[in-house]
Amino acid sequence: MLSNPNVIAIVIASLLLLILLFSYKKFQHKKQLGWWYFLIIALAFYSIAIAYSFYLSAHYQDVLNTYDLNGDELFSGNEITPEQEKAMRNVVSDTGRNFVFIVGAVYAIIVSGIVVGVRKMVLKAIK
Repeated sequence: MLSNPNVIAIVIASLLLLILLFSYKKFQHKKQLGWWYFLIIALAFYSIAIAYSFYLSAHYQDVLNTYDLNGDELFSGNEITPEQEKAMRNVVSDTGRNFVFIVGAVYAIIVSGIVVGVRKMVLKAIK
């Protein structure tokens, strides 16, 4: 489980998020504060994306386990149904969940950039 890149990514992202949250006082200059918002939003979005992939993996595994009638973690005979095959496909088709640590970072940067850009435009329009 610890070899999963998502575990490493969420631990690092969470630690960085905590460090940034506790270092708010150091970012008092307006330009620095913009970067602080950018990093906080990006790390929060990234952590949520990875946590959601963990949730989906656990959920799909739980659904698949409901079709294991005799509890031997193998599927045979009357345990194999179209619904079980769909649940199995959800569990084994996990490329997206395994690469969320890469794709999530790209989306986190894009979303954070948009949010900080809109914030900057709103603050400029208010002045």
